[in-house]
Amino acid sequence: MVVTAKLELGEYIGYGSYSDVYRLKDRQYLGLKIINEDILNYNKVKKEFEIGKQLRKDGISVPKFIDIVQIEHKGKLRFAILMEILDYEQKKFDNEKVIKFYNNEITKCKNLGYIVMDESYSKHVLYSKRKKKYCLIDFGLWNHKSYMASPFESIKPNLTLLNFFKRLKNKFN
Repeated sequence: MVVTAKLELGEYIGYGSYSDVYRLKDRQYLGLKIINEDILNYNKVKKEFEIGKQLRKDGISVPKFIDIVQIEHKGKLRFAILMEILDYEQKKFDNEKVIKFYNNEITKCKNLGYIVMDESYSKHVLYSKRKKKYCLIDFGLWNHKSYMASPFESIKPNLTLLNFFKRLKNKFN
C-alpha cells in the first residue's frame, strides 16, 4: 500500500531521465527519487524499488531503499522512492578503481540474473565519503529474469494502449 506523504523537500540533488532527486529537509541521509513521467506507473516504480532492495540483500553495493510513497510535486501527485541519500563525491570516472568496481559489481549482478539495460558506468556509480566506498545507483531500466514472464513484460504499461492515447489526447485538447 502506498501512502501519500507529507515530506518536506530539502536540497535538490539532481535529475535523471525520468526523475528528480531531493534530500529531505533536516534529514542528511534520506531523500526522495520523485518520478516525473505520467507514463511510469506504480508497477515500474515498484520494480525499481524491489530491484534496489534485492541488490542490497544480494551483497551489491547500493543505497538503502526504504519505501514507495506518493508526494505532490510540481502540481501533481507523483510516486517517489524514499531512500538513503549518499554524501557523494563525484570522482573521475576514467579512474581504474571506479571502472574495476563497476565491472565487478555488474558481473555479480548479471550472475544473479539481473538484466542491465544501460551500462554507462559514469552515470551509475557514486562514491560515499561517509562509507568510504562506491555504490551503484539508478535501476529504473534494470530488470531481473524472474520478473519477465514474456520478453515484453518489462515494457508492458499498466494502462491499455487505448487509455494511454486517450490521456495523451486530453493533454493536448
